[in-house]
Amino acid sequence: MICGTCEQKINIVCKENEQTIWSFNPFIYESYHGLKNGFNFFYKKIEDKSGFYRVWNEEGYTYSQWYIYYLSSNMYKYKKLHTKIVWFFQVISRYIFFKEFIKLGKREDPRHNTLHHFLKYMTNMGKLQILILNLLIENGLKMEDEDADGNNGFDYLNQGLLSDEDVLAKNMLTKKYKILEKDFDNIVLENIKDKMKKCEICNEFIEKYEDFKTLKEFILQIEEKGEEKNIKNMILSIIDCRQKCIDIYKKYMMNDTRIDSIERHQYVVDIYKEIIKNDILNLNDNHI
Repeated sequence: MICGTCEQKINIVCKENEQTIWSFNPFIYESYHGLKNGFNFFYKKIEDKSGFYRVWNEEGYTYSQWYIYYLSSNMYKYKKLHTKIVWFFQVISRYIFFKEFIKLGKREDPRHNTLHHFLKYMTNMGKLQILILNLLIENGLKMEDEDADGNNGFDYLNQGLLSDEDVLAKNMLTKKYKILEKDFDNIVLENIKDKMKKCEICNEFIEKYEDFKTLKEFILQIEEKGEEKNIKNMILSIIDCRQKCIDIYKKYMMNDTRIDSIERHQYVVDIYKEIIKNDILNLNDNHI
């Protein structure tokens, strides 16, 4: 079995003889210089350099839009791909075709360029996202430009991001549950890691949370000294933090860019609830 990240890398490998940019896979490179040299070698083989990037996929997206989505999305399985996307855009920004490349719109909306697409699906504006945002703007894309739906970059950005107050609250909750989950993993994985599925390529856990659910009886048997290390208490605290994050995101449900974040949190919360299901039922019964 292989993990989602490695599967993504494998699935994007295209035919070597295709004369379009879609045949270049940035995810196979493990360093900036490797990607830089790889694209340079690829570019030299292209015969029609004026049109090799003016190609849309079956969904009607440009190569630029398709790949920048990975950087916009906060989905867990794309996290490890973020750095390579940044490398890719930094590398090709040095080529003469770059400004036209990022300006291309969707097949159904030629005015919906890379910047619109990037901001439309933005779920977390971190350092890498800011870096690419500045790169796009420096190369001619403007926040004021509107697509066919009448939305400009500011519209998508304002729709996609939380208020300052909610960002602060979300960040505090995230920091808290990450510390809790790190402690939880350190305790639990030491006891059940041999029973969990690992990727044949990178040796990372493939379905950590699904394995947690399957192995819940083993998890509940783990004993740690000290009330703060009690497995059930840790799980209840994690659920509480993630649920509060869900409540924050739900205030922005009118914008589909929040749905990925909600679904991911809800998935993890449901797994943890399944592990201590009997305790939750007993807790509810005591309050009837």
